[in-house]
Amino acid sequence: METNKEVKFKIHKRTRLKLLFGLVSSLLLGLIPVLWADNLEFGKGKMAILLVGAVSCGLFVFTVYSLYKLHKSKYIGVRLTSEGIEDLATGSQVGIIRWDDVTKIKVMNDISNLELKYVVLVLRNPEEYIHKEKTNSKKRTLKLKNDFYGSPICISTRLLDEPFDILYDTICKYYSVYKRPEIV
Repeated sequence: METNKEVKFKIHKRTRLKLLFGLVSSLLLGLIPVLWADNLEFGKGKMAILLVGAVSCGLFVFTVYSLYKLHKSKYIGVRLTSEGIEDLATGSQVGIIRWDDVTKIKVMNDISNLELKYVVLVLRNPEEYIHKEKTNSKKRTLKLKNDFYGSPICISTRLLDEPFDILYDTICKYYSVYKRPEIV
């Protein structure tokens, strides 16, 4: 395998279709209650129905934003370059994980679904990558991953087109070009 070129793993079409379905569903679930509540008198559940509509409209905006970001990235989930690896599928905004910062590559099972595996990139400086994340909720998620898996960077094929073995082998081959990893 030639490792001086960029390798991209695309997000599965099924995932894209789920987002489109979520987009249409949230739009309908947002508009229908708002239009229906317009005919109700105040106090007959109007506020609850309007609240459901508002939450659905918020979900619609979030889904549009997610689809926009995916479209902008050309539906790339994971990108490998000579500089490092970038995981775009998880939604974390840590950027490129440099090969120099990776000390070990290991495979671990997901805690909630034992059939799902992660490629865990153990980092020399995990806190640096955790602090790159802009939102506090995602920082907490990265800290939890770091506590449980030993790294905030855990890459799965849950949203990708390729099977786990191909992703893992490709990451290991790219990494081995730069240093001898300890692969567990």
